[in-house]
Amino acid sequence: MSLAVLTAAALTSAQTAPISVHDVFDREITSRGVTLTDWEGHIANPAIRLSLKARPELQLPARIDLAASNARIAFDLPSRLTEAGPSKVVSLTKASPAADIWITIFPDYNGQDEAHSLTIRIEDANEHEFRLDVPIHVLDQDQTRNLDYKIVCDFSHDQSGFFENSTAKQLTQRAADDWAYFLADQKFDPVAPGSEKAWIWDLDNAFTSGREIVVAQGVEGTLLFIHGIRGREKRSGGIASDRSGIHTRAGEPTGLRRSGTISIEVTGNWNELGWQFLQPDEHYERSGNQRAMQHDFYSIVRHEIGHAIAFHRVHPALSRLERNRQIVSRVLSDYLGRNPAVAEVEHFYDTIDPVSRVGVFGNEYGGDFPRKRWIITKFDLLALKAMGWLLRETTPFQTLRLLAPASLKMSVGKPSGLALTASGGVPTYRFSVASGSLPPGVALDSFTGEFAGTPSAKGVYRLTVEVRDQDPTAKPVRKTLAIEVGKT
Repeated sequence: MSLAVLTAAALTSAQTAPISVHDVFDREITSRGVTLTDWEGHIANPAIRLSLKARPELQLPARIDLAASNARIAFDLPSRLTEAGPSKVVSLTKASPAADIWITIFPDYNGQDEAHSLTIRIEDANEHEFRLDVPIHVLDQDQTRNLDYKIVCDFSHDQSGFFENSTAKQLTQRAADDWAYFLADQKFDPVAPGSEKAWIWDLDNAFTSGREIVVAQGVEGTLLFIHGIRGREKRSGGIASDRSGIHTRAGEPTGLRRSGTISIEVTGNWNELGWQFLQPDEHYERSGNQRAMQHDFYSIVRHEIGHAIAFHRVHPALSRLERNRQIVSRVLSDYLGRNPAVAEVEHFYDTIDPVSRVGVFGNEYGGDFPRKRWIITKFDLLALKAMGWLLRETTPFQTLRLLAPASLKMSVGKPSGLALTASGGVPTYRFSVASGSLPPGVALDSFTGEFAGTPSAKGVYRLTVEVRDQDPTAKPVRKTLAIEVGKT
């Protein structure tokens, strides 16, 4: 067999890769590379669709082996995650000479852009082998910001000794902070000392018997009581407190409970195998929550906190949205195209987030990517918004914008040096002319928005320009402008 190593950035006409890589707009990006976005906050990031297309010279059928150089990158299923990075196999045939794949990156916290590579190994029908390396650019939008709202974790009622483990405490507060990161100042009214009550399950008879506690201090933010249990069902749980009141704003009830309880099975979730105590931005390939393995502690405690702060019918704000086992909300139906179904246990059991293609709250075993650590999705946060939680501005919610003046001036015989600018949404963008025409000699670069070339005829050219992004739920943005070309 022969092996040809083809670096996309250095391809020549004499040695062309036998396949090409295209983006969702069918633009070839083999040399330009793939751009992934790591959204602000610890949230499931956008999935990017790529198409692998056989060139005429590729002898089909062909086997395509994909790999990426970082363990936080993932391909859609079927695929594998390893410490060295993900891998996936696809086939191209004469009947199907193109194949679509999806690629994403799991979140971190550091805010640093990254450079990785997508390696494509090709074996054609004649056993010729090729290797193609495509750049991966990661735009990391994480920021260092103080929380505008606090979810306070109180471990003082734990009688199990489980939370003497400092890592368990740290991961619990980390999970609470990851929810709180997306919340604005809620402007809740003060809660007087002694007016809040909550429920703590008995250590060895959890979910059957327990005791009421009175909160001596006032409640600032949302107060969660965290404790370990040894229950018959060997499961953990999260509840909102229905023992007393709900938060108010300017005296008006919000339907959101002021406190809740998180109960963690000390022997492990469902299986008495103990816990994985991994940091939430590390070792995605080792994490998981399948029945025959140690569950990822961060995943479970983050999920149970979600129940306590929002996804429990004890919150009137949730129960009033439910109709016939669906959550009826314009916020969610606009995002999904339908009202999401909700189970008796407040799980959105059949919903996949349309931007990240990850299973949402209660459907974490679903989705199109390897079922590893459970993380917040954009859907989850929109569900909080539908309930009345105030979200602060973060990049997952920045809408696509097109910056273009109403008029531009160019001169015959001179390069324009002008460009449109887009922001928000999910990069990369596609710029195009929706209607009208450009001056002769000028073209709009679909990647950069640059008006490239040199105008050759004077006149006034009226056109509508458009920009699209990689968000399948977003609509294109258009603007009308006039280009006036004068004499040199």
